[in-house]
Amino acid sequence: TTLLQMQRFINHEQYDKAYQLAEKLKLHYEGNIQFDKLYAIAAVRTNHNEQASFILDRVLDKNPNDSRLNLEYG
Repeated sequence: TTLLQMQRFINHEQYDKAYQLAEKLKLHYEGNIQFDKLYAIAAVRTNHNEQASFILDRVLDKNPNDSRLNLEYG
C-alpha cells in the first residue's frame, strides 16, 4: 500500500521521497493517524517546519503519549 511505501522511505531515511508521496496523498489520507504520523516525521526531517507543526499538533492531540512524535516535535 501507499502507507507501507511511506514507512519504507522513512525506515531508509528517504525523507524527501516520503514527504513528496505524502503531499500527493494528503487529500485522501489526512486524518488517518498512521498517515499523519508518517507525514509529520517526513515534514520534520525535510524542514517543512510550518507544515510539520500543524500535523504534529493534530496527531499529538489524539496521541499525547506518542514517544517518537514527541521526540520529533521537541
